[in-house]
Amino acid sequence: MWIFLIGFIVIAMMVFSESSTPRSNNAKETIKQRYARGEIDKDTYNKMRSTLEND
Repeated sequence: MWIFLIGFIVIAMMVFSESSTPRSNNAKETIKQRYARGEIDKDTYNKMRSTLEND
């Protein structure tokens, strides 16, 4: 019974912690990583960042 209760609490914490993270921070981090890997150029990075900040 205790194992079930602890498992339930852990799963609930994971779900709530993911939903409380702002999406814009995730998106900003994603474009930072893409820019660092060279997938996008500086102009594209700046446009995407500007778009996210204006939302």
